[in-house]
Amino acid sequence: MVLPSHIPSLRQFMLRRDVMVLYRDMFRTIREVNDSYYREYLRDWVRTEFKNHIKETDEREIQLLVAQGRKRLQEFQTSMDNAFYRT
Repeated sequence: MVLPSHIPSLRQFMLRRDVMVLYRDMFRTIREVNDSYYREYLRDWVRTEFKNHIKETDEREIQLLVAQGRKRLQEFQTSMDNAFYRT
């Protein structure tokens, strides 16, 4: 069975879910930053990074971007554990 082109495949659907989970996880982590100016800077940075890649359609590139985002999120969470930014 062939799906219409506007309906995503299961792989595309799951990749989209991964992107959305990463986005939410980043904002949940940013919410814990105590400094309001730094928190707003991080929010703007995350929004900009995601908007810069919103038109990306290559699945491999999206997977790479998600992996890089997860790594950055982990690094940020680790640095927050070792710093005073957490509320």
